[in-house]
Amino acid sequence: MSKYTIKSGSNKRILILSGAIGSVIAFYYYSMMPAMTAIQFGFDGQATGFAGKGVFLLITGGLHIFLTALFYFTPVLLNKIPREYINLPSKEYWFAPVRQVETTRKIGGEMCLFGTFTNVFLIFCSAMSYQANLTENKSLDTGMFLAGLVVYLAVTAFWAYRFHRDFQRP
Repeated sequence: MSKYTIKSGSNKRILILSGAIGSVIAFYYYSMMPAMTAIQFGFDGQATGFAGKGVFLLITGGLHIFLTALFYFTPVLLNKIPREYINLPSKEYWFAPVRQVETTRKIGGEMCLFGTFTNVFLIFCSAMSYQANLTENKSLDTGMFLAGLVVYLAVTAFWAYRFHRDFQRP
């Protein structure tokens, strides 16, 4: 596997920590949010959609919980779905009975790592949204958002390249 891969157990702990941090931050900001919060922003950064702050909490905090659980339980899902629905290079090799447990563990660790990247990006997006909602004009800093999006997409591309490379048949 890649020299950049952290042990699966560490990836799981980091994923859970990042999801918990995102949810705690959402609950922390809940009391500071206006009754109607901006939940959607246009390209110019101006708010274009609003919802009650309870809905906002469900979206920001709930998304962290849902995605953390989804990424954490990837190995369980891999064992439940038919192999023909799994898109993996050389999947016959990797899911051969002698390698199946180790392959599932490795994929689970990698998905936890990707889930952590996703949670960090969502924490960033949520923080920008909290900041926008606490200003008078409810405006999002689109330049900062685009910079964060570019970083997330670059990290995603690097992760996907590594994942694909690491699962080529040896």
